[in-house]
Amino acid sequence: MRALTVSQDPDQNWDDLVRYWEEMEWPEGSKVEIIEGIITVSPAPASRHNVIAERIQRRPSSCRSRST
Repeated sequence: MRALTVSQDPDQNWDDLVRYWEEMEWPEGSKVEIIEGIITVSPAPASRHNVIAERIQRRPSSCRSRST
């Protein structure tokens, strides 16, 4: 899944953009940011992503900090 962007109208000011960002009902779990005047909506990670991240967090710190 890819991120969705909502372009800001050049005549729209920052306060209008923030108000739009706050008032919209974005998909639950998605990450919504304003980046360089563009509202960017990233989907929530798949559950497999969360499982892998949890496994990495549970590894002993000696395994995570190996340098090559």
